[in-house]
Amino acid sequence: MKTFFIALILGIFIGCLAMTYHYAPDTFDGIAPQTKANSEELKDDLKDSPSETISKKAEETIEKAHDAIEEPAQEIAEKSENWAKSIKDKGADALESTRDLTIGTTIRSKFKLDREIDSSAISIDIKDGRVTLSGTVPSKEIKQRVISLAIDTKWVKEVESNLKIR
Repeated sequence: MKTFFIALILGIFIGCLAMTYHYAPDTFDGIAPQTKANSEELKDDLKDSPSETISKKAEETIEKAHDAIEEPAQEIAEKSENWAKSIKDKGADALESTRDLTIGTTIRSKFKLDREIDSSAISIDIKDGRVTLSGTVPSKEIKQRVISLAIDTKWVKEVESNLKIR
């Protein structure tokens, strides 16, 4: 029991010395210069109230984070905008070419359904909804019917006829 109390008192004494060394570096000048420098910074920080010190540190951290994020975010936004424009343009081109294909298929189907029209003798060219018909037809009435069928097709903007009568 006597040994236990001696060890306890010795431990308390060593603990007190260690705490004094760590928290009061002015007492041990030259022994812990790094700790002394850190304590000087802390003293400067504590001149202001703790809430002001925390506010300053928080503002500095926020500014650093904002600066670190702002430039990459702007780059990403610009790239995203460029990609979106590119996709929109390509989508519009694809939609227009799909419409042209649909127009051609629809007109060709209408010609095949009409027994008086020889659809193999008529060429259909479509560009941006503008239809150009060329080839030969047996009569003026068939020519008018071919043009009429083309005009009455969805998405057709205009029809140009280069049809010749046999």
